[in-house]
Amino acid sequence: MEAFFRTHAYLVEHTNAPVRRLLMDEIDWSCRMIGIRGTRGVGKTTFLLQYAKEHFEPGDRSCLYVNINNFYFQGRSIVDFAGEFYYRGAARCSSTRCLRKTDGARSSRNATTSTRV
Repeated sequence: MEAFFRTHAYLVEHTNAPVRRLLMDEIDWSCRMIGIRGTRGVGKTTFLLQYAKEHFEPGDRSCLYVNINNFYFQGRSIVDFAGEFYYRGAARCSSTRCLRKTDGARSSRNATTSTRV
């Protein structure tokens, strides 16, 4: 888990999106399900990292970016990972790599689909 937090910190720190997408303000981030679609390379991951950078302090462990292509997930599911993340005090998770905690709410966010865990 520590390696994921180190990767998250590095990526958020080095995310310098030259344009802030207005979509960021149009999304109701408290919704139970959010879908963000797009072809490869259009900025879905950058969008989520930018959101994390804007809404969470550096070192805040309630938000975590995770790349599902990581070898860690060869033998584990995102559900298992979300359970461990929640057990450690977080409440929001995403199979599209941006895990987030909110006060008292449990949910899962995925750039294509998301549901509560």
